[in-house]
Amino acid sequence: MSLQKEFIDILRCPKRACRGDLAESGDLLKCKICDDEYPVKDGIPILFPNSAQSPDIHQRHWDLKDNAQSYAKKYDTYLKKQGNPWGQYTHISELNVIKKLKVKLGIDLSKKIILDLGCGNGRLLSDYPEGGQKIGLDASLYLLQATKAREPGYWLVCGQVEDLPFKDAISDFTVSIRVFQHLRAQEQTFAEMVRVTRPSGHVVVEAYNKLNLKELYKRFRMLPRMQKWNPWGLAYDRYNSYREFEKLSRKNFIRTQGYAGAGWGFHFYLFDIIKFRRFAPDAVQKTVFNISYFFDDLVGAWPFFSKTMEKIVYIGSVQRGAEEVSFSDKIQNKFRAKISLKRAENFKNILENRNYALAGNDRQHLERTLNWLKAAQDATSDGGVSRGFSLFWDRKFRKSGWQPSYPETTGYIIPTVIFAAKILNDKDLLRRAKLMADWELALMNKDGWIQAGNIAKNPKPEVFDTGQVIRGLLAAYGAFEEAKYKDAALRAGNWMVGNNFQPLSYYAYAAAPLAELGVKFGKDEYKQFGIKIGNSVIKKQNQKGWYEGADFKQFEGSLLHTIAYTIDGMWDLGEVLCKQEFMNSAKKALDGVLSVMDERGFVPGRLDKEWKGTVEWACLTGIAQIGVTAIKAYKKYGDKKYLECAERAKEYLKVCQNNLDPEFGGLGAIWGSWPISGGYEPYQALNWPVKYFADLLMDLHELN
Repeated sequence: MSLQKEFIDILRCPKRACRGDLAESGDLLKCKICDDEYPVKDGIPILFPNSAQSPDIHQRHWDLKDNAQSYAKKYDTYLKKQGNPWGQYTHISELNVIKKLKVKLGIDLSKKIILDLGCGNGRLLSDYPEGGQKIGLDASLYLLQATKAREPGYWLVCGQVEDLPFKDAISDFTVSIRVFQHLRAQEQTFAEMVRVTRPSGHVVVEAYNKLNLKELYKRFRMLPRMQKWNPWGLAYDRYNSYREFEKLSRKNFIRTQGYAGAGWGFHFYLFDIIKFRRFAPDAVQKTVFNISYFFDDLVGAWPFFSKTMEKIVYIGSVQRGAEEVSFSDKIQNKFRAKISLKRAENFKNILENRNYALAGNDRQHLERTLNWLKAAQDATSDGGVSRGFSLFWDRKFRKSGWQPSYPETTGYIIPTVIFAAKILNDKDLLRRAKLMADWELALMNKDGWIQAGNIAKNPKPEVFDTGQVIRGLLAAYGAFEEAKYKDAALRAGNWMVGNNFQPLSYYAYAAAPLAELGVKFGKDEYKQFGIKIGNSVIKKQNQKGWYEGADFKQFEGSLLHTIAYTIDGMWDLGEVLCKQEFMNSAKKALDGVLSVMDERGFVPGRLDKEWKGTVEWACLTGIAQIGVTAIKAYKKYGDKKYLECAERAKEYLKVCQNNLDPEFGGLGAIWGSWPISGGYEPYQALNWPVKYFADLLMDLHELN
């Protein structure tokens, strides 16, 4: 076996319960996690999940040897501009409509990675000579062998589109042509396409259109009586409409960029009846199809025809371009927003009235918290963790419910999940942590930075977010001992120290993991960066311990969440760099916050320069963070007031965690504010308060 290392590096175990890295093992590929082995034939990895339990995996009609060889021969003639007029017209119209829409949207594929799912003989890949690496996947090994003989430079994989054996974010342009109608798991396939596509890349599906008269003809032909007289040829054949692609887009946090149509449909049911393709001379057929293609090309991208022709082409992207939103969708969205807000207010009242009574012991809350984090990861198609769950219709995401993955917070969730895996002896948590870390690697810019905000935003470098991902990569390196995590962390560290920016106080929380990286790997410039940040933060601290610039924006009073970032960052900088003055600064501010914590564990969500609350709602993330730092202070000084405050914070959060209803954000959810309509991220259950509550519970568990 001789596969390029770069090729193996993009592959992974196709089993959804595993998804481990693959490595060469003789003439096989072997999963590093589950130890399953996968054959390689003629340079083509054969990667089907649980193939031993599915011996008929190749027995679909188009995968059988005779059928596959027939398809390969037919499409090869089309590539040479030969073959029957009907087939040639279909081939050209299917490929050119994608090209036309690509040009209209200004998509440049020069040197980009193109992935064709259900690639057959690789006809689409051959149609983009300007592209970089060409990757094809098909369920038919015979078709792939024919492709490999013609194009030995392509990376070809035998597998199924519902369970792609690729890592996250490997492709710039992921295409599937006329495959969806054969699939019973279309939703999973679309999610997989989004997962393997870079956020800046494009997902393209060409499918038979449900909003075309051919759909009615197909249903008629598939009636049992008609099947006996004139079989349709397929026992299962599911067409799609643009409405279905809109739903799939919303579910997978992808923006629709455009539609186009190809073919007219009547060619099939009308010409089939009069046996046009059998008896009409080629010259007549060519004339008819040339006229048809002329109108295809002329009107295929017009709003009406783009959604009603025989085949519909959809292009979407997580980050790129303006989104197509119809007038009717805009009206519907307004109604959805109003209805969802009423439901959210209803749930708020129920939650406040009943939730407190369902608080349990620490173990129950820890398990509930970690199950929520698992659900948040599963809610996205990639390895990241969803930003959170919104009870109201959010215009940014065009939906209520789960939101896209968040690189920054996924970064600092990794250490939490690894810590929990050890406490609970849960191997699934370790597997999930590795998926998170690998996703971060896939997203990292070549210069080392991580984008700010959720994955749906256009990428912009951010020092703070990059620092949080270093936390995750350090934890992953410690848990899995793979050099790729250390190398990525060092690349991120080099970018951070080379970045000229004016830090706010809470950037101490980003400097701390960089300083730790410096200590572990002998990088003095990282340690100096931490010292520089720590000294600048001390200068912003007043006599009572309050920090200037410990907030995202200027308000009356700083947000407890960012105050806690600053305190914990300064504490860790002091500990890592052996700088007592940094720890003293953190302790002074911590004492200021704890002075306003009441007997329940409540702290106002915003605090002014005198440590007085300026709002009546609580910031739950901040309370959890303060509890975590209080435990650090207890361990160092032995003062029980810190332990008591951490216990109070824990009990308060138990009462605020969703113990009531699995529907609204899920059991274990923790909101931005309490009440949930408060001023910080109202009506949203976020991943970061859950992360810090898990940390608090586990830190207290370790003390017992």
